[in-house]
Amino acid sequence: MSVPKLESFVGDVRIRVTDTGGRPVFVGIGRTDAVERYLAATEYTTAGNRTHLGGAPSAPPGDAGVWIASASGAGTQTVAWPVSTGQWTAVVMNADSSRGISVRAEAGATAPGLGWVALALLVSGLVVLAGGVVLIAVAAHRASQRPAVAEPSTVDV
Repeated sequence: MSVPKLESFVGDVRIRVTDTGGRPVFVGIGRTDAVERYLAATEYTTAGNRTHLGGAPSAPPGDAGVWIASASGAGTQTVAWPVSTGQWTAVVMNADSSRGISVRAEAGATAPGLGWVALALLVSGLVVLAGGVVLIAVAAHRASQRPAVAEPSTVDV
């Protein structure tokens, strides 16, 4: 049995980031191995609050050349990326590579296969409902076919 890949269910991934302090922000998606090389000697914190010690990045994120999709600038920045096979990492940082960032971030994805899943669940539900109706009808029919039980009578002797 083969397991369908994530790309079968997820269409595009969208990440929208706004720096709460109004500074220019960078958001990018890159192959995990390339992003890890870029961040290797850099101090950063993951979404799970795990801090990696280091210094400043070797280049501003926009010049790093590791991103398959990226956006940078003041205000809200949005990256849309069609999901593909591989291991990917999303990075949010100040556009000038400076330390300290505070952002409001949103992530979402399209699910083009969701309509088919809903249809399959609807059809499955209708089949179960029809089976239940048949079972009730058969039980009712059998109950009506039973011979009536005669009332006991008394005989005088």
